[in-house]
Amino acid sequence: MGRDLTLGVTAPLVALGGISLKAASDFETSFAGIRTAVTATEGQFAELAGGMRAMALEIPVNVNELNRIGAAAGQLGVKAGDILTFTRTMAQLGATTDLSAEEAATGLTRLANATGLPLQEIDRLGSVVVARGNEFGATGGELLDFGLKVAGAGRLAGLSEGQILGVGAALAHLGIEAGTGGLAVQKVLLDMTEAVSQG
Repeated sequence: MGRDLTLGVTAPLVALGGISLKAASDFETSFAGIRTAVTATEGQFAELAGGMRAMALEIPVNVNELNRIGAAAGQLGVKAGDILTFTRTMAQLGATTDLSAEEAATGLTRLANATGLPLQEIDRLGSVVVARGNEFGATGGELLDFGLKVAGAGRLAGLSEGQILGVGAALAHLGIEAGTGGLAVQKVLLDMTEAVSQG
């Protein structure tokens, strides 16, 4: 009976305890990246840790990967209060587009910075990428590439981020590559802006 209990109960409990300790250790290791990249209080770190764990139960991304996205967010200048929203947006883009979460984080942050969009609204920008991509059959990578090429000229011309990505989606729908189309649209926008400024 003792042998049966040892094999049937004690051994699985010991194995489960080992797995739990490894999972906790992996979490702390990945969360250390957030601690390094983000300036926050211990209370904010506890809230971030709980938020990352809860998010992992809602979307199909491992909690340690979410922590890595959160660390990248901190390195990109996202404030502690916006890390969870930013991480959720990038993880969802990574799961639903051809972009990886890291590519989405870097590209959308650069686009937001170039157009003056506050990072607190980056989830709206992610929604535009998905919506325009679905509507016009363009990939997230194409739209982001186009947006980054046209962002400066688009801002000078008074275009919103959604309008910039909308033009990119329309060009992609016509089969025009983001690189070629982006440069052409950039030139047209700059010429139009200059013409308007000269009356």
